[in-house]
Amino acid sequence: MKKQIRFILLLITLTAACILASQLFWVVNSYKVNKKQLLKEVNQALGNAVDKETNIRYLSIVGKLYDYKTNFNAAKTFQRKDSTYISDNLKAVLSSIFIDEQDNMVNIVVLDSLLQNEFKARELDSDYFVEIRSMKKDSLLYRSISIPTNDKSILYSRNVPTSVLKNCYVKVGFLNQNQMILARMGGLLVMSVVLLLIVLLSFLYMYRTIINQKYLSEIKNDFINNMTHELKTPIATVNAAIEGMQSFDVLADKKKTSRYLSVSSRELKRLSTLVEKVLNVAAYEKKEIFLNIEPINLDDMIGNIISTQSIKNAEKTVEIVFNRDTTPSIIEADRVHMTNVIINLIDNAIKYSEDEVKIDITLTKSKQITYLSIKDNGIGISSKHQHKVFDKFYRVPTGNLHDVKGFGLGLNYVKSIIEKQNASIELKSSLGKGSEFIISFKA
Repeated sequence: MKKQIRFILLLITLTAACILASQLFWVVNSYKVNKKQLLKEVNQALGNAVDKETNIRYLSIVGKLYDYKTNFNAAKTFQRKDSTYISDNLKAVLSSIFIDEQDNMVNIVVLDSLLQNEFKARELDSDYFVEIRSMKKDSLLYRSISIPTNDKSILYSRNVPTSVLKNCYVKVGFLNQNQMILARMGGLLVMSVVLLLIVLLSFLYMYRTIINQKYLSEIKNDFINNMTHELKTPIATVNAAIEGMQSFDVLADKKKTSRYLSVSSRELKRLSTLVEKVLNVAAYEKKEIFLNIEPINLDDMIGNIISTQSIKNAEKTVEIVFNRDTTPSIIEADRVHMTNVIINLIDNAIKYSEDEVKIDITLTKSKQITYLSIKDNGIGISSKHQHKVFDKFYRVPTGNLHDVKGFGLGLNYVKSIIEKQNASIELKSSLGKGSEFIISFKA
């Protein structure tokens, strides 16, 4: 069984690793695709903005030429036909245009405004800067902000010429390109993470189910072993009594016959009690137990139970001390099942103690809660087993020893009944120092 679980665990791990690797591969490819698409949109935005800025700038040039033509026509009107004058004015205008084109490569204010509109239209909401560089020397002529050199987190656009002379170009850079790309991948990343978590949680749930099944299988085997030991004793005793009566002519001796029949009757009652316990738990699992909730005087109930237990347990010296308040403790509970709960706890205290048993039963009240404590001087329960003692069929491991009889059903029944009555139970125990069960009843 352990080898099978290890193999399943290895298979789950390998499958999860393959799924994780495929998800990472898909995310990396998606990142590259989104980066290309983002760069394409940035280049388009920059190209459109530069074209619009260039058109505005060239319209200014056309305006200067128009002004020259107007002045030329005016000169003709005043019959100033000096060709030298006309030529000099034309040269001055062209020279001015050329100088402006060289010195004022691009109108940064206009370009930045156009870029903002282009980026907003494409939902490119991130900090950016503009660079203008010389075409020949690739030297920096202008940068809108100060940035660290060789910053790999910057996404740069292509180079776009800004003048007819093509002596310089402009480009933009976006800070934190990873943040921009991941923002575009947000939906895909969330879906990927959710799917991965679902797969991993499914694997963990499956593994946990397998472990629980293994645990239940072990519990079942322990239950079968315990039941075999429990049932074998009364059956063997009754068989021995019957064989004795048949083989040794016991019927002729009335005293022996009565003794054999008494032993057989006692063992059959014990056998019937064991079977009834199993059937009661099965009935509770099927929700066939209905509680009749009514006001109960807990003081009187415990007093009656103590009297009964003192008579039943003649094999051990049992001392039960009952401590209670002067005011009677009235709780809302089912009388029959509550009696069974207290009897189960007292029986366990006696079974898991030495020959001299001392049990302290204490009733206290605090505000709206009534506390019932049943404390013994028994062998106690180690901390590593305490959280399991209320599980069905669970018994604290004792190896191959079966000196204490039981199916591991009592405490599970106790907790189930207690919780169904809107109460709670707590265990305090130390190995070798006894155990204390505390039941809290809410008003």
